[in-house]
Amino acid sequence: PCPYGTCQNERLKEVFEADDSSRQHRYRRRWMVELRDMLKAKVNDCDRNIDRAKETLAKRQAANQAAIEEHPEIKDLNKQIKEMAEEAESAGEAGDVSKSQAIVTKIETLKKRLSDVYAKQSNNPDQDLRVCEITGAFTSAR
Repeated sequence: PCPYGTCQNERLKEVFEADDSSRQHRYRRRWMVELRDMLKAKVNDCDRNIDRAKETLAKRQAANQAAIEEHPEIKDLNKQIKEMAEEAESAGEAGDVSKSQAIVTKIETLKKRLSDVYAKQSNNPDQDLRVCEITGAFTSAR
């Protein structure tokens, strides 16, 4: 609604459109400047909302990832993999290739188990979210 009460007056609109003077040109130019400024402000607001949504999503995903990393089974598997890798390296340097290969096979098994545990722990709906670049809404990546 117009605060001046004249925006919807058809007679004023007809008079304005019939006027060919420079006054009409000035009004149109001023209106275009105001429109441009308003649209720029709206675009800036949308960009701010999109940036805020991206930050929120990044914080939520980082918190979820940190919680997953702190899971005792994942910590234990990572520790075992690291120790076995060091053991395989020392066995290889000592010339015991067969023992080193056997350890590497065990490491691969542990890595598969680790990825299974990650998959089980990361069944979080936030992991599949993305931010729409147009609206700033959270959308599913699926």
